[in-house]
Amino acid sequence: MEKQKTKRYFTNKEIVHMAIMAAAMLIVSCITVPLVLGITFPGIRTISCGLFFGVIIALTYVRVPKFGAGTVTTLICSLPMVFFSPVILVFTVAAGFCTDIYFLIIGKKITVASTIGLGIVLMGTMMVFGTTMGIVCLHDTTFSALFSNPLALSTGFLGSAALGGIGSWLATRIFKEFKQLNVNE
Repeated sequence: MEKQKTKRYFTNKEIVHMAIMAAAMLIVSCITVPLVLGITFPGIRTISCGLFFGVIIALTYVRVPKFGAGTVTTLICSLPMVFFSPVILVFTVAAGFCTDIYFLIIGKKITVASTIGLGIVLMGTMMVFGTTMGIVCLHDTTFSALFSNPLALSTGFLGSAALGGIGSWLATRIFKEFKQLNVNE
């Protein structure tokens, strides 16, 4: 029996799935980020949506285990937000691309541990890129002010990454439950 080749391009069904996941990410962003917008804590915006983004990115890779799934999903998610700030598009897609690089490094194997890593990488890099782009492009604060409180900075990074990992772990549990639901006809 000949080994089946995986297609390098996305099928219509995969694109629709990624678009649905991107819409879920956008809805989560629109609900959680305005709630914490006034708080001046490094990474608070990524902390607020980290758990949900972890679930969503894990479900994306479980259904579309291909390089580019993270980039396409984050691109579709952040396109409507480009009207608020193009910086959002850049750091969100950069985090999705880093998740794709991680996916290549793990050898495209979806296990519980590698799926948890997807959430950690997405949210950790999103916090770092978002904070850096906020300083460079939007002049939110300065690097010296940011690094003057390393406890807050490390808490923001670790909180974002941890919540992303927990969300991805929850997604593996959700997917296993749904996979076990077989309707006997």
